[in-house]
Order: sequence, then structure tokens, then C-alpha cells
Amino acid sequence: MKSSTRLVLLLSALIFTATMGSPPATALSIHSSVSKNHSLSETSSAFYFWGANGHRIVGQIAENHLSKRAAKAVADLIEPEGLAQVSTWADEIRSDPKWSFAAPWHYITVEDNETYDRLPDTPRNEQEIKNIVDAMLYCESVLRNPEAKREKKVEALKFLVHFVGDIHQPLHVGRGDDRGGNTIEVSWFWQPSNLHRVWDSGIIEQEQLSFTEYVRFIDHATDQQIADWQKATYLNWVHESFELRSSVYAFGAQQGDDIKLSYGYAYKATPTVKKRLVQGGVRLAGLLNSIFQ
Repeated sequence: MKSSTRLVLLLSALIFTATMGSPPATALSIHSSVSKNHSLSETSSAFYFWGANGHRIVGQIAENHLSKRAAKAVADLIEPEGLAQVSTWADEIRSDPKWSFAAPWHYITVEDNETYDRLPDTPRNEQEIKNIVDAMLYCESVLRNPEAKREKKVEALKFLVHFVGDIHQPLHVGRGDDRGGNTIEVSWFWQPSNLHRVWDSGIIEQEQLSFTEYVRFIDHATDQQIADWQKATYLNWVHESFELRSSVYAFGAQQGDDIKLSYGYAYKATPTVKKRLVQGGVRLAGLLNSIFQ
């Protein structure tokens, strides 16, 4: 391509961005219902839960807090990649039909009037996994099993990195009627979106930071916070996201089809998002340190 042609294309792209903003968010994902019991929508690989950067942030924070023994075990399984790199694998494989059975593994549906007060038994195989809690229990069991094949351990680690991130996003402990916020259409900084997408990536991307910059800015938990957070169980993680969910729906007087979210909503929600990202990373590290001790 001639340099003049490249210049024209570059200028055209800059003019479009300056005048029109980012492409409509509706172009980024395709939604479909999984089943009556697993009713949160599934998205194409073009759009990730927590967003790609959100998962990388969780993965990198976890890597920062690994013990030497756990760091070596992780490296032995996924080198030359790190936890940040493999954190999006569970979404990337959505484009492969052979992994379609894993779609419900990314979330759990808990209605407003329901309670989730006991952990299920660890699934004995992949066919018994019904939701994200089952999936984390199963992946952990594979990683702790000295007789598990290396290939299965690699898959389990990649899934676990991703699911620990997902469970800390409040809408992954979602309502069935709106599919975890996916059917709630909103305007996010004057662009069409939906509530789930705002929490997956919109709030994070609004900061305009790379995932490494984001990690440098927020990975400052105290020793006491780390100790407290790592004591929490999968059940605690579910309860926390469930309790935070009401704040996600705090639109003020806005209702129906005319919900406009921008600076005010982002200002209130960003501290929660940052805390959940740090908690997810610190807890993932604690879990891996325990598995590989």
C-alpha cells in the first residue's frame, strides 16, 4: 500500500472517531438464552465477560501474589504464557462448537427472593457442572488430583483463572428475568449498550488504562486485607456479588427504556469494580498457593 493511501485511511479513521465516537456497542456481541435454568445470555468471543482487560487485571494481580512454589507450578503448566494471558481463554473457546457445553459455567442465577446458603458437592465430571460454582469446585479438584492428566490440569487452570474473575462481577450472580442485566438496554456515555456490558468492560475501559497500568494503580491491598480476603470461600464470593447487585441497578429516577448512564454512575460504580478486581486477583493467588503448596 502506498504511503499516501495509508495516510488517507489513517486520517479517515481519526475523523470518524472524533465525530462519531466508538462503534455502537451492539455490534460487539450476540445474545441468546441458554435454558430456563441457565438464563443469563451467552456472548460471542468478540466480547468477554469482565472484558478482556478485566480478566487480565485479575490474572496479573494473582501472579503478583503467588508463592514461589505456586509460581513454578503455574509456569510448568502454561509457560511461556502467564495468568494474564490465559485469563481470556475460556471466552475465546466460545467460538469452537465443541466447547458449547461449557456455556453455563460462567455464571449462576440467584433470584432476589432466593438464598444460596450451601456449597454443592464437587462434580465428579464435566457433565455434572451446572454453574460457575460447580465449575470452580471441579477445576480445583482436577488441579489437586495428582493422577489427573497434564492436559486436563492446563485446561482446569485456564478455566479457574477466568471463573474466579467472573464470580467477582456482581452480574455473574445474576437475575434470570433480565439474564444478568443483558436485556436491560442503557445508554453508556451516549452509546447504546446494556447493563451487563457496562459492568463487564464499560466501567473499566472508561478509565482509558492498559491492564498493566490498571494493575499498578490498584494492586495495593494491605497484608490484613489479603489475609481476610483469602479466608473467604466460594460461598462468600457468591454472597458478596449478590449483595452488591442492588447497587448495580441504582439508576435513580430513570426507568424503562430511557436509562442514561455516564459520569455520575461511573463515579459511584468504579470503586466497587476496582475492589472486586483486586479481591479476585488476591483470592485467585490464595487459591493457587493452597493448591500448589
